[in-house]
Amino acid sequence: MNVKQLIQQIRLRPGMYVGIPTLESIHLFISGFLYNNIMTGRADYVDSAFKKQFHSWVRNELEEKNGMKFTKEQNYVFYINQAFPDAEQRINAFFELCNRFFREIDSSIEKKY
Repeated sequence: MNVKQLIQQIRLRPGMYVGIPTLESIHLFISGFLYNNIMTGRADYVDSAFKKQFHSWVRNELEEKNGMKFTKEQNYVFYINQAFPDAEQRINAFFELCNRFFREIDSSIEKKY
């Protein structure tokens, strides 16, 4: 299982994975999953892309689409928390941003082959 597949599963049943779903609890669960995949050699290109690129990708998306400007580097939780006023909106935004990010990753892989 890679992070894309995990996030799809979390979206269907967040309480099963993180208890009370918050963006922070989802982030911590995903971070632990990625750490495990990297340490055990199971990380694939999707895991690597998510770990290395998702924070800055979210920042760029929110700056471009929401007209925001962030002054320093943070993680995606910070950017999403700044852009959306309530917890439910943040979680929904996270899953939507993930969908768009993974579509771009899949598209870039298809172009290589």
